[in-house]
Amino acid sequence: MPNIEITRWAFDAAGAIVTGSVMNVYDYNTTTPVRATVNVDADGRMNISHATEGRFDSEVVSGTQKIRFKWDTAYQVREIEVANLLVRNPAFTFKYDIVPAAITADRQLNLPLITGTDTLAALGMAQTFSAVNTYTGRIDMSAVPLRFTVGVAVAAAQYEVVRDADATNQLHFNVPTGATFEFSVNDVSRMVMGANGQVFMNDTANANNTFGLTINQLAADNHALTIKSSDVNHGVTTMLGTPAVEIDDFFVILKDPNLAAGAGGVFMVPLGPDPAGIQANFTMLSTGGQPSVTPAATGANSASLIKLSGFEHDGANALVNSAANSLIFGVSGRIAGGERSLFFVDIEGDLHVDGSTTITAFDEWDDVSLVRAFDHSRTTGLIRTKWDDYVQYNRKDLVKAGIISKTKNPSDAMVNITQLQRLHNGAIWQLGTVAMAQEERLSLVEQRQEQENLLLQVEIQRLRVLVEGRQE
Repeated sequence: MPNIEITRWAFDAAGAIVTGSVMNVYDYNTTTPVRATVNVDADGRMNISHATEGRFDSEVVSGTQKIRFKWDTAYQVREIEVANLLVRNPAFTFKYDIVPAAITADRQLNLPLITGTDTLAALGMAQTFSAVNTYTGRIDMSAVPLRFTVGVAVAAAQYEVVRDADATNQLHFNVPTGATFEFSVNDVSRMVMGANGQVFMNDTANANNTFGLTINQLAADNHALTIKSSDVNHGVTTMLGTPAVEIDDFFVILKDPNLAAGAGGVFMVPLGPDPAGIQANFTMLSTGGQPSVTPAATGANSASLIKLSGFEHDGANALVNSAANSLIFGVSGRIAGGERSLFFVDIEGDLHVDGSTTITAFDEWDDVSLVRAFDHSRTTGLIRTKWDDYVQYNRKDLVKAGIISKTKNPSDAMVNITQLQRLHNGAIWQLGTVAMAQEERLSLVEQRQEQENLLLQVEIQRLRVLVEGRQE
């Protein structure tokens, strides 16, 4: 604890040192005992460094003359200059030592204009500011957080960051009507929240987005949207080529990498592991709607609960018709180490399926009988004929031929339409071969009949000549 310094000087009217002068120090408003005493030195100075805190009077004695300096003396002066300004606390136990910085020129420190009792703020102290303060300079915070310990009401027309006082414990970011939030990097806007709640990334406006998200990738060609999960690990990274993914990605959207640079398009990649037991990796669910009822409404304007549309345009904001036989929808898969097209729908509504030459034909089956067995297994109210008794196939044979799937409940079996069409082709061909064989037999019968008719005519002519000869 710093000592209390008390200094006096002893000079006569001519400026000479009054030798033999003594300074005594007493407790405030006392004359005894003397707390400390000191003689004048060769410079005329008397200084006591007292180690005890408190209030003290001092007295300079020279012979019979005494000059007393009271602690509670008050001075009124126009100007005072000090090196250190000491201000004692109300209990007189400690003091403030106000020390100026090492300024290199004269400076003026202005005290604020106050309208009532107030407290000066100091650096390094936890203090509460109860009034509105305006800062024209920035506020730098080093190694300390900005905290909001008490909630206050938001002023709707102001730019504010507050802890809201509406009992929701929300940190409230507020701007007035018409203003936006902007997050920038190096003064370049990277994210903007619009006045209506829109969110723009690398953009600031979208005339066609009233409430929603706008992502501008600029010239980037990688992920526009990546959805991850910490419990996903499918092991895929660069297997797809473009795009590369990370093992915890489970859904990615980007520009179509199969198109020319800048062409756009959409490439969606759902990702998942490949263990046994997991089959569907991409599921689309649509609920609601009133679909058209077939076959009463199968025209061009009919609607289904799920609808996929593919249109062309002319590059100048106008739709154009697709050329004849244009493929509108397709399905492909990975076969024999490469991608293979499996199914297409063209602009005329025609269906095109993989016509692989590895498909097994039904030549070892009685295709017509197998077709009738299919009706037996699937159709109720079937009108039977005597020929149904000759159908030697049943549901097991249909499963073996790949026409229907194997299920515990026969009504749950799925029909392989493509395989059924192949069966129909085989049945048509078998019926055709039967018809051609019958035609061939009929042709032989007709030829034999013609020969027999010719022989009959010859015989008739011979008999006619014989009869005419006898008559003569």
